[in-house]
Amino acid sequence: MTGHALRTAEEHPDKRLIVHYLQPHNPFVGPFGRELFKQESTSLLDVVAESDRSDEQLREAYRENLSLVLDEVDNLLDGLSGRTMITADHGEMLGDRYDYVPVKDYGHHPGIFNDPTVKAPMHIHESGSRCRITSERPEQASTVDDEELDDRLRNLGYRV
Repeated sequence: MTGHALRTAEEHPDKRLIVHYLQPHNPFVGPFGRELFKQESTSLLDVVAESDRSDEQLREAYRENLSLVLDEVDNLLDGLSGRTMITADHGEMLGDRYDYVPVKDYGHHPGIFNDPTVKAPMHIHESGSRCRITSERPEQASTVDDEELDDRLRNLGYRV
């Protein structure tokens, strides 16, 4: 992802980029996480239910994933100039209890809003001079059939 993003920034220096890394989201790709958690499901709730691991071990696997992606973000920032915002699209319940009912949960679920899932950190990084952004009409994207769309969403971890 980092290599693609840096090549795109070089090819289109007058455009903004949105770079989306899957990690720290599961599947756990570090050695600790791979050893302890099966990766047969994309649902964190299912991954936890299929293991006998503690919440602390889950958090350690999550931190390991986060560390791996932050190394990549550092590499990305080294290759970009201007202003870069780093954030997440959501947080994760890692054995946390809901604010409104005393129930532990794992992952993130549509329509359920709780501090661990909706409060995402944000960091602004400034480096070098800012590029001048040029707006233009977007190119017409090619259409994809339902099967190809399902495959793409599955590869991103949004479908099982």
